Amino acid sequence: MKQSHDIYLGIDLGTSTIKVVVAHFTPDNTLEFLGKGEVPSLSMFKGEPDQPGIVTEQLFQAIEAALKSTALRDFPNHIALALSGGYLQTNTVSATIDIPSGLPITENDCVTVMRQVYDQLTPADGQTGVVPYGKIPLSTVVTRNFRLADGRIVFAPMTQISSKLTYDALYFALDRERYQRIISIIDEALMSRRVDFTVPVPLALSCAICPPASIGDNLPLPLIIDLGAGVTSLSMPTPTGWLLAEQISIGCDHLANDISLVFELNDIKTARALVRDLGTYRCTAIPVQDGDARMLTFLSKGGKLEISANDLENVIEARLRELFTIIVQRLEENQAYDWLDQEILLTGDGALIPRITELAGSILKRKVRLATPYKVNAVRFFDNLPPRYITICGLLRAARQEQLLTEERDQQGNVLDRIGNGLRKAWQAIFEW
Repeated sequence: MKQSHDIYLGIDLGTSTIKVVVAHFTPDNTLEFLGKGEVPSLSMFKGEPDQPGIVTEQLFQAIEAALKSTALRDFPNHIALALSGGYLQTNTVSATIDIPSGLPITENDCVTVMRQVYDQLTPADGQTGVVPYGKIPLSTVVTRNFRLADGRIVFAPMTQISSKLTYDALYFALDRERYQRIISIIDEALMSRRVDFTVPVPLALSCAICPPASIGDNLPLPLIIDLGAGVTSLSMPTPTGWLLAEQISIGCDHLANDISLVFELNDIKTARALVRDLGTYRCTAIPVQDGDARMLTFLSKGGKLEISANDLENVIEARLRELFTIIVQRLEENQAYDWLDQEILLTGDGALIPRITELAGSILKRKVRLATPYKVNAVRFFDNLPPRYITICGLLRAARQEQLLTEERDQQGNVLDRIGNGLRKAWQAIFEW
């Protein structure tokens, strides 16, 4: 067994389940599961605790189960937390500089405009920044894109000719009070052990699925859609950051709520089970339109119920069609649709809804397939890794990446003042990512 300082512990406080994984990285960069704990989320709503005491107890059980399945006596030295929920917002911040007439854009120009964005997020005493009142910015800030004077979006602007250079970055604003409730739960469950890395789920997704070398200078860009229980996360990585990294407040629990209301179940647990077991009932995201030819019989709080499978499919399709239409709108609003690859990746528990890829593809106008993480060894616990574990795989990879960057900065000193080592290194020097 490796020493605890070589091992990572990841926490994913999901709306459906709480997942904890203990893992390490092999010499070939494979993420290997050493321990796992998963318990139902009894009191989480859209990634936020409804009853903190219950969530703390459930999280403690998941951590205890994960550590028990390893030979560790102490917590691993690196602990990472996935951030997802209504308390987390993705915002854009921009800065623009003038470029001397006729001269190409240089790395120094890029660093200058990036520093201006950084100054807006961390204003000096007495100055006002861009972060809204009541919010705190997560330290992780990522490059969205650069823009030239004629409006063109580029990811590597060096050598381009333009009178102006605009830099757009994404930062994550956390509602101070709601986020503090999350941290209080984590602190108690970890017995005051500090969390080392906090990673927004949209960033974790692409870290799990896209190896660094796969997102080169050749476009188009991948889009990853994670359909969870509480929210749906979107991730669109670029060669130097993310063109899109945000959440939509629609998830599988909305499907369950729709079912409960339409069929007057008054039983959200039964409705959730229906969504989870659609395949067992031979229902899909695309209605067969066969009327009452297929009737489903199941038990709920009110006793034995019978509903039309076709009616159930229509309810599912209506909500999913709304979700994927919103995704198209978000892509268009962020000028991201034209950058899309011909294949979109789908993950999360919702990815297991039968024929959901067909429905999504018909709306997004792209082929949609299920995503799989790269280089993961979890054979001790799964024959096939479930889609709901992709987020925590990406969380652990993101934590590892940040740890390596921190070690590199410590070795090189203050590279913030070093120009000429390439845009990517300058970008990493200013921001966490």
